[in-house]
Amino acid sequence: MPLFGRWRKKREPREPVPADDALVPLDVEQAARLRQLVRDDLGRRGLEGEVFADHVVTADHQLGLHNLAKTVAPEDAGAWSRLVGHHLDLMLEPAGEDEMSDEHLRRSVIVRLAQDAPELREIFPDVREVAPGLVLVLCIDYPERVATVAQSFYESRGGLARWWVIGLGNLRRQLETEHIDRYAMGEDSPMPRFDVLEGDSVYTASLAAVLPEVLALNGESDQGRGVLVAVPDRKRLVLRVVEGAETLPAIAEIAKVTQAAHSSSAGPLSPHVYLVDDEGWHQLTRIEEGTISIMLGRESVRAFDLDDRG
Repeated sequence: MPLFGRWRKKREPREPVPADDALVPLDVEQAARLRQLVRDDLGRRGLEGEVFADHVVTADHQLGLHNLAKTVAPEDAGAWSRLVGHHLDLMLEPAGEDEMSDEHLRRSVIVRLAQDAPELREIFPDVREVAPGLVLVLCIDYPERVATVAQSFYESRGGLARWWVIGLGNLRRQLETEHIDRYAMGEDSPMPRFDVLEGDSVYTASLAAVLPEVLALNGESDQGRGVLVAVPDRKRLVLRVVEGAETLPAIAEIAKVTQAAHSSSAGPLSPHVYLVDDEGWHQLTRIEEGTISIMLGRESVRAFDLDDRG
């Protein structure tokens, strides 16, 4: 007879479940469950929709899942179904764009930076491509949500060009109405200097579309060589005015900060660093298996005095 009663077979410790690539706050099993709960809830509502890795598309809506993942992550699994239902109640209620007065729409339409996707281009073919994987699109800002409505809606309300101008104007106004924290990195240390701008608004990173105004707020301007820009997620913008070869080390430091923020964010945009100049956005980094490489092309010669460095 065993000395301490019945023997129990020891269980091998379970291997940790890897994090989900698309919905960072969750592991792959939790993310799969969340997507299934969304499918089930849509079915109960009689709605047809496709659930992708990080968003949902129905006939009338495109909804991101990042905020929902962030909401359910700290909660008990038993509460998830209720939280999903409440979230979809808010997001799927009739938006009311067609009933909006022109004055209301003028106050609500805004340009935002978004990840490119075939589903987005299907409803809004004339998105403005900023860089591979990043586009500017018009949306309507509601108190509880951001709605991306079909391009045809704006065309029927006076033309798309008109609403781009208004949307950019409302984006610029974010600089006056939203509180933005500026963190000056490297000011009192040997590390390269750059600025991180953070805000509660989901349009903070979108301010990269009005870069001269953002720089002016910091008392800076493009010196003719361009600006290093990173947009790891919707609420962060990283900047450094290029001043020649001395700016080169900042690329690697910005890339580290950007990759870390992008991988842990509930609203990721891009893990890359860009040189933004008069010709557009030029990607300066590549990430393969977690390793960051810096790519300096033709556009970098003038920016960083590469021709003078041999």
